Amino acid sequence: CYGSFIYWDYEQTEADQKIAEMCAEYQEKKEEFEIAERERMEREYAEQVRKAEEARIEAEKRRKEREAKHMQVEANYVETPVDYFLTNVIDPRFSKLDGVSAYEAVLRRCGSKLGAQVDTGWVVCGREALAPFLERNLPYLRSIHHKDVVSVTDDPAATQNAPLGLGIEENRAAFDFAVAHGLGQIVDLDNSAGDLLEDLERSAAYLRSLVEE
Repeated sequence: CYGSFIYWDYEQTEADQKIAEMCAEYQEKKEEFEIAERERMEREYAEQVRKAEEARIEAEKRRKEREAKHMQVEANYVETPVDYFLTNVIDPRFSKLDGVSAYEAVLRRCGSKLGAQVDTGWVVCGREALAPFLERNLPYLRSIHHKDVVSVTDDPAATQNAPLGLGIEENRAAFDFAVAHGLGQIVDLDNSAGDLLEDLERSAAYLRSLVEE
């Protein structure tokens, strides 16, 4: 009986050893798997971060390109030899001077020392008829500053702008006037109901369509 007991104990010990070896092997493989899985997840995360950064850079690039186009359009006006350059603002809340808007009065009093880049949107906001206004002030005009508006309000600063051709401004008349007199033309928006740069692009496209007609 004693010998049998010793034999049984040896078998049990051998089995325990095998189990221990299997557990150790399992643990080793588990750790290898966890390391591999963690590395895979880190690679996937790094790839997601890389793609997100590329998308951000591309979006920033497109935004800067749109801004550059806008700036290029704004900079494309006729250089003038006058000492000062007057743009904007005809505000109906201001009293008239010499029977005309303060804007016109300033131009007339300064004479050849002042040139004008007329903002057509503000002419409309000032409740001035655009065509007669341009004709009256032709001697001072150096360029046309196209801007369309949805409607005229008592507070011009609160007026909603619109892409050219979608508001109430006489866009074609202003364009034809500028072409007829060799005046530079730019596009501008003070605000937008949507994306400002996209609306500026629509306005520029509208002007190009007039050129191509």
